[in-house]
Amino acid sequence: MSQGVHGQVKTQKRNSNFWLVGKAAENTSSPSHVYILINLCDGKPSFYVVPSADVRRRTPSNNGKFHNFPGDKRYLGNWKLFGKP
Repeated sequence: MSQGVHGQVKTQKRNSNFWLVGKAAENTSSPSHVYILINLCDGKPSFYVVPSADVRRRTPSNNGKFHNFPGDKRYLGNWKLFGKP
């Protein structure tokens, strides 16, 4: 039996080096929880699929922003976190 995955979706229309994920991200870390960050800039959407543990590590306390530094493409199209269909 395969385990389900819970995804939380966030979007932005402007190029930025962070995503607003909320304060709950500071305490959320589960192998079955991922963030799907969608960048709607440049006319073509980019999808970043990020494990909640990574979001937690890169979300400073009390600001609710996930810092995805420019050039970090390891999460781009990272759909493998959902497993095989």
